[in-house]
Amino acid sequence: MKNEFTITVKAVIPSGGSGMEVAGKLIVSPVVGEVSEAVVPPDRTWVIKDIFVTSQSGISVVMNLIKNGEEVVVTTAPIDTLLVSNPSRPVISNVIYESGSRLTATFTTLATVSSQTNVTVYMKVEQNLKGGKEGIMAQISKAFGR
Repeated sequence: MKNEFTITVKAVIPSGGSGMEVAGKLIVSPVVGEVSEAVVPPDRTWVIKDIFVTSQSGISVVMNLIKNGEEVVVTTAPIDTLLVSNPSRPVISNVIYESGSRLTATFTTLATVSSQTNVTVYMKVEQNLKGGKEGIMAQISKAFGR
C-alpha cells in the first residue's frame, strides 16, 4: 500500500560568505514538530519524488539530502529555481530511503548572503508499506466493501 505526504525542511541562513553549510530542520509530522533527523519507520520505504519551494528566498543556496549521516544522495539545483509554479523547474530522480534509514538535510550557500534569510523547502514523499500492512481506515473500508 502507498500513500503520499510532504516533508517540510526549514533553515535560517545567516549572513556570510559562500560555502557556508547550515543544518536543516525537518517537519515530518506537525504533531512532533521540527527535528534534525527523521528515521523511516519499520516496514516502510520512503521515496522522495519531488522537491520544491513556494516562494523565492532571494539567496543562492542548494539543499543536500543525507542518508544515514554520511552519504549525500541529492544536491538540488539552487532552491530559487525550484519554484512550484515554474513548469520547467529542475526535477530530481527518485531518492529511496529504506526502513530504518536516517534522513537529514543541510543547505550550502553558493554566494555571499548579505542578511539572515529563512528558507523553506518541501519534499513530496511516497510512503510504501511493506508486507501489505494497511492503516485502520483501509482495513475498515475493505471489511465493509467500500
